[in-house]
Amino acid sequence: LIMYSFLFLFTIGTVLLLRKVCTILNVEETRIWKCFLIMPTFLMFTVYNWDIIAVFFSILSIYLYIRANKFGSAASLGLGIATKVYPSVLLPVYLVEEKSWRERFKFVFICLGVFALLNAPFIILNFETWLNTWTYHMEWGIENSWLIYLIKQMDPFAHYVGLAVLIYLVYKGLVETSKKPYKSQAERLIERCWLMSIAWLFGSYVVTPQMALMLLPFYALIPTIPLLPAYVADVLNALTIVLWFTSSAYGVDPLSPVSPIQYIAASRQLIWLGMFI
Repeated sequence: LIMYSFLFLFTIGTVLLLRKVCTILNVEETRIWKCFLIMPTFLMFTVYNWDIIAVFFSILSIYLYIRANKFGSAASLGLGIATKVYPSVLLPVYLVEEKSWRERFKFVFICLGVFALLNAPFIILNFETWLNTWTYHMEWGIENSWLIYLIKQMDPFAHYVGLAVLIYLVYKGLVETSKKPYKSQAERLIERCWLMSIAWLFGSYVVTPQMALMLLPFYALIPTIPLLPAYVADVLNALTIVLWFTSSAYGVDPLSPVSPIQYIAASRQLIWLGMFI
């Protein structure tokens, strides 16, 4: 309950930020409840997962960038990365949006500086434990990713394949959006951030269902996103954890490629990829 009370503040903050950005983009606020508040992923993973903190700082970063507060935007993104690594996938968007190398270096310096500042006490007090946090995750096997159908679960080669896919999708998303006309820079920025988020969820070798929280704000902010595939993908995403322990109870390894869990997990990823395309 104490944890939830803390996370609830960031949940409310995210909703308030979405209202502000909807106003800027002239998007109907009703999309906030249609595409965010009633989503199964929102209902399940804002209670005990810290991902909503990363989502809050990511949306705050986007909002501040739209408001021309580059320092605040970079600092907010650094806070998001310090919470969960995946907001880092938004960094290429800002680098492309900036027009000079001086501004790009400045943005990166502020962003990574905030990250380093928050990590510094842990590095100084116990470097080995701090480093083990990273090595532990780097040694993690495939979890809820389509890669399980190509590579064995604990094969580290999956990390490199996933990274290659991620880099390609980031590149493709940024290049193709540079060819497309937009009504404003804000609209282009938000669509690019949405594409980067999908790129992460398709390119990562670990795609836990709470990570999908990062997509929900963009469903609300981009009115051209069709709701039906968004709903289907989100229901499938929630089912991966709903059925996880049931699968284990019947003696089926949920991480096995023949597990229904992995079929469901891969299906939601295919829908996300279809939306990206």
